Amino acid sequence: MEGLMNHCGAKIVTRGDLSSLNDPQPMSRTHNPIRHDYFVDILKEHLADAGYEVEGETYSLLRRYSKKKKQAALLTTDNLFGMFEVKPSDGDYKSGELAQLVGFRNSSTMHFRAGIGCGNRAFVCDNLCFSADIVVGRKHTEHIKRDLPELMKNAILEMKMEFLRSEHRVDIYKETDLTTVDMHHIVMTTLSAGHIPSSCISKWVKLYRNPTHEEFRRKDCWGLQNAFTEVAKMWNFPVMQKRTSGLSKVMDNLIKLDERIKERIA
Repeated sequence: MEGLMNHCGAKIVTRGDLSSLNDPQPMSRTHNPIRHDYFVDILKEHLADAGYEVEGETYSLLRRYSKKKKQAALLTTDNLFGMFEVKPSDGDYKSGELAQLVGFRNSSTMHFRAGIGCGNRAFVCDNLCFSADIVVGRKHTEHIKRDLPELMKNAILEMKMEFLRSEHRVDIYKETDLTTVDMHHIVMTTLSAGHIPSSCISKWVKLYRNPTHEEFRRKDCWGLQNAFTEVAKMWNFPVMQKRTSGLSKVMDNLIKLDERIKERIA
């Protein structure tokens, strides 16, 4: 599995490295952070219960300490980002073009709530694209360890439904031809929604018209999405996950994906 592109100061670490970290310290009276390795283990456990095997794993850790001399040992940032490549234990996944991905995050320094994301990786180019961002629970407060297993179970069920939806999405994207006007509309809607900076628009359009890989030389939603994910390789993982998920929502809405899925399974 391809590694994550790190943001400034982040490092690729191993699962063993996570176990060697000291216990996170509360940053307020009500803050009750959980260890990164504990969160990872709960995620793996519930993926297995839901019928998924983890085939590859990558972890990225961003840690910063206070710049004040009197607080030099104070950890101000401790954020984990990671990715699992998974497959159903029963082998029931029809696509030979894509791998299923689970992206995840956890912060012990109150930067964000723990969460997972649902996505895929195209084998031909290792491009990553996420279509759902699922918050796992609530703030890191008193009873988070008590509540996390049930919250994770519910999140995995939501993710499982999104994986099924994603299989239909790929087929429908390939069936949806785009005129130049359609393409421009999607691009500008994505820009307006804040899912891509204006500086990247030109590269996205150029890659759609002249793709790096022959498999994506097509004028449909599938070709446009893969041109976007080629641009996304320049972004760090959290940004890439957020922006590709945003693109999926824009395209799903514009082509009425859910209505078309209902028609396919009726």
